[in-house]
Amino acid sequence: MVIRDRVDLGRRRFLIASGAAFAAACAPRLDLPPAGGAPTASGAAADELDQISQAITSGGPPPDGIPPVEKPTYVSIAEASKQWRDDAVVDTFTINGQARAYPRIITVWHEIVNENAGGKPIAITYCPLTGSTLVFSGQLADGRATTFGTSGMLYNSNLVMFDRATKSLWPQLLGVAVRGERKGERLTEIGGAVTTTLGRWKAKFPDGVVLSRDTGHARAYGTWPYGDYGTANGVIFPVRATDDRSIRRR
Repeated sequence: MVIRDRVDLGRRRFLIASGAAFAAACAPRLDLPPAGGAPTASGAAADELDQISQAITSGGPPPDGIPPVEKPTYVSIAEASKQWRDDAVVDTFTINGQARAYPRIITVWHEIVNENAGGKPIAITYCPLTGSTLVFSGQLADGRATTFGTSGMLYNSNLVMFDRATKSLWPQLLGVAVRGERKGERLTEIGGAVTTTLGRWKAKFPDGVVLSRDTGHARAYGTWPYGDYGTANGVIFPVRATDDRSIRRR
């Protein structure tokens, strides 16, 4: 069963206006590629990628102003049950044979969890504005391994990630680099992620573990910085009217 959680259009405004703005202000200023980027590598027509690249808009924070979880730690189901109600929405994924749950009440503040599976990097990604969770391999087509950061930018209200190896920009829902050295390259998506509730998940995986609040960052876990965005009419950030699903299918 997939639960549609409520998110709030004020997230990025909230991050800037709240104490989290201090973290954003102190975040490293990375030199992300300008619009246009490098020549298309493969996978999608250059003109389509350029149109997408030009449609990317700032969401407010600088690169990694919304900090990914870099060294995730986990707690037992018994411990998690003391912190979260059974109706808490979680994204679940199995890593190295172990069932793991990622409460959205934590990942709403981070959007990316950089993990590894079998010694290889993977990224569990969640965009609150589009409610989408996808898991990607951190190995690029040329063999380089990388982790991912949040660019602070959006495409169709969707998270735009950057890889730390080349600083190329990757809209989460497309999984294709639209700007930078890897332009046109597709990330390897790893299936198996399921969105459900903590109660349903722990009943099926009693030996599973849950992402800990101990992320290395001070955030108001347990609160949603998005108000009524999930039920409100309209969006706060620009969206394209065209259908770009053909990019994702290639």
